Amino acid sequence: MTDLASNATADDAARAARRAALATLGEAELLAMANSAPVGLYTAVEGVGVILVNERMCEITGLTRGGVLGHGYLGVMHPEDRERILDYRSDARREHLAEITAEYRVVRPDGELRWVRARAVRVRTDPLATFVGSLVDVTEFKQVEAALRESEGRFRAIVEQGFDIVTVLDADLNVAYVSPSAQRLGGYEDAGIGRPATDFIHPDDLEGTLAYYRSILDGTPARAMHPVRIIAADEHVEALEIVARKLEDEGTGELVAVGRIVTDRVEAEVALRASEARLRDQASVLEMIATSNPREDTLAEICRMVEHQIPGARSTVLLVDEWGRTLHHGAAPSFPDSFARAIDGIPVAEGSTICGSAVIRAETVAVRDVVHEGLEPWLRVLAAEHGIHGAWSTPIRSSYDQRVLGTFATYLDSARLPTADEEATVESVLHLAAIAVERTQFEDQLAHQAHHDPLTRLPNRTLFGELLEHSLRRAQRSGSAVAVLFMDLDRFKVVNDSLGHDAGDELLQALAARLEGVLRPGDVVARFGGDEFTVLCEDLEPGVADRQAIGVAERIIDAARAPFRIGNEEQFVSASVGIAISMSGTDRPEALLRDADAAMYRAKERGKDRCEVFDEQMRERARERHETENALHRAVARGEFRVFYQPIISLADGTCVGVEALARWQHPERGLLSPIDFLGAAEETGLVVPIGAWVLEEACRRAVEWRAALGSEQHFRLSVNLSGRQLVHVELADLVAGVLARVGLRPDALCVEITETVLMEDIGAGVAAVKALKALGVRVSIDDFGTGYSALGYLRQFPVDDVKIDRTFVERLGTEPEDAAIVAAVVSLGHALGVTVTGEGVETEAQLAILRDLGVDAAQGYLFAPAQPPDDLTGRLLRPHRWIELP
Repeated sequence: MTDLASNATADDAARAARRAALATLGEAELLAMANSAPVGLYTAVEGVGVILVNERMCEITGLTRGGVLGHGYLGVMHPEDRERILDYRSDARREHLAEITAEYRVVRPDGELRWVRARAVRVRTDPLATFVGSLVDVTEFKQVEAALRESEGRFRAIVEQGFDIVTVLDADLNVAYVSPSAQRLGGYEDAGIGRPATDFIHPDDLEGTLAYYRSILDGTPARAMHPVRIIAADEHVEALEIVARKLEDEGTGELVAVGRIVTDRVEAEVALRASEARLRDQASVLEMIATSNPREDTLAEICRMVEHQIPGARSTVLLVDEWGRTLHHGAAPSFPDSFARAIDGIPVAEGSTICGSAVIRAETVAVRDVVHEGLEPWLRVLAAEHGIHGAWSTPIRSSYDQRVLGTFATYLDSARLPTADEEATVESVLHLAAIAVERTQFEDQLAHQAHHDPLTRLPNRTLFGELLEHSLRRAQRSGSAVAVLFMDLDRFKVVNDSLGHDAGDELLQALAARLEGVLRPGDVVARFGGDEFTVLCEDLEPGVADRQAIGVAERIIDAARAPFRIGNEEQFVSASVGIAISMSGTDRPEALLRDADAAMYRAKERGKDRCEVFDEQMRERARERHETENALHRAVARGEFRVFYQPIISLADGTCVGVEALARWQHPERGLLSPIDFLGAAEETGLVVPIGAWVLEEACRRAVEWRAALGSEQHFRLSVNLSGRQLVHVELADLVAGVLARVGLRPDALCVEITETVLMEDIGAGVAAVKALKALGVRVSIDDFGTGYSALGYLRQFPVDDVKIDRTFVERLGTEPEDAAIVAAVVSLGHALGVTVTGEGVETEAQLAILRDLGVDAAQGYLFAPAQPPDDLTGRLLRPHRWIELP
């Protein structure tokens, strides 16, 4: 008995190994198996026909592989059988049968007639009905049946020499006869003669097979092959397909069952269906990943895939945190929430848990019995509570850099180690888990990048707007106030231009860190763009909200004021902050930002390095600014702009050496407006470009007329101002050249004036623009010199012809000695560089005298003449005389 038991155990292990090997077969192995099968195998899709066929199918039909594909196999079906079979298939489709069986004759291309038994099993309905079928050559079956009808002796001779399984059962379904092939298959010493057929039928097939036999005995003809599994003497199972017939001639009530072993085919079909199931599961998971299903749902589905393939198994996924220190819940679909919470946050450490150890070792870690083997006591208790014994954990690796993203742990309800097949099952899904984790990480990264500034890692403009909108809604419900602070660094471009953009970026990063350190808990700082930052302050008390917001702003200003260590040097900047407050939460986010921006500009206008709170006066100015912008658009279309001219007087002899063209707006309601009333709005809207182009051409046409009338072209020039937007316009030089060509003005008769502030905002662009204009032969002048806080040394960088000293220095001459010193320095350096110096805003004789004493070359101002329309100026220009008597 011991030897028999040992043999049985060994046989069981062999059979288990065979089934495990079949379960791991891939598609290539299955196709090779199909080609080696003794029966014809094919896969067909409804409406398409056969799409896959093995070699035996071609041998049976006599067709080539290409001849069988599609609906080619119908051509060899016997004409007398074709209509019957097609009708039967139609009936089967209407009845939604999952299995179709039929027998018919095949006329091979060489004329040979063969009987075949066909069986098709539907394996898929969506998106198209798909069948896996077999074709068995049963010509010999037919011959056997014919022989049975002729004589029992001949029947026995044929049966005993054949390979088919033949069994005769009596009326009580006891075994009366078995063929040698059946005896060999069963392996029973007595061949089972006299024993009930039920002794050899697999329990799961017993009821169906007995019903089949009884229907035959009742006279119902068999319409299809009947599948049945039999249990051999050594207890292994073989699959058969049988067809039974009642032996009517003998009157014994016996039936004969003829069958053929189809174990290989059935196992191949099972393996194929398992492979297709795995592919469907993988496709389902990939679809979940592609459609951005929640990560936990996707990982849970992967866990269920493994649990379906390993009976008694439950799986979890734990993910490594961004610091690589702990593991956190990813999925545990077959465990209660209490279990998931218990293992959430376990450390990544050797020996603490199998999952922590698997991450450290970067390899699979397995334990035969978690309840008894060397883990922390609380884990053993947890395992016992949840019926866990055997367990193993496998690292989930990144698909592109092999770093460990987490672990896939599988727990068994019995104390054992996993089999190689079970480990392979888990290995087969790890890539799906990695894709799911990395897809979520990638989406999180994209979302972070979409809402955060890459340089400072602060929230960006988009996220700040969303946070502000939510904050205002909360303020409506709570009755609290919300403040928005808009901060801009003063003279940040000087740092960028002098030290380079890398230094500027370093300063912005340091400033961002400082700002986060001075805010209240819950406040949010964002980089709005460039050197602009915004701050959101929530939960302010309505009565003191402005004071609370000012306190935050002052801390921000102090933080910006402290020196920054950039490289080996200290750099100093300051900040201007505007504050807008919503007391009710009903304000629109964009309106609150706009108001804070306007308050910030007010802070800059009032000296910078300070904060301002948006008030009603600013609101009115903003409203007027908006109206001005709208009216500007109409003014350009209606031609409401005019050009006035102010003479430029030589301080050597008092004669007029040129004029400066100045734009005026003839507003239909507000009358004549100077640039101070509309230039800012024109700059912001970009309308300054078309307005400036019109002024340039109009002034040049007038200059041509005056120069022709004067007859001394070389002594009279036209000065025209360029705005910042015009300066950086890529086609500026082409625009100027085109105007000069159209009106016929010599390039050296035109002097383009650019304010020092505009030049200092972008020195690189300023130098390039000046050089392009100089290349045309146009003269260039720096206007408002001294207001941009630039060093006199900057004059060397710009190839200019003239500098105009700002009126703020001229008006204090005689009262402020420092201003006279500045003017003297400008004159000295300018003349050394071959640059003429002009003073503007001259209103008194005393100012004129000091300018002459300091060596200034020319001047303009109310002392000589205000800016006036061309018709008012023409008569005086055309009368050669001195505009002022000089001592």
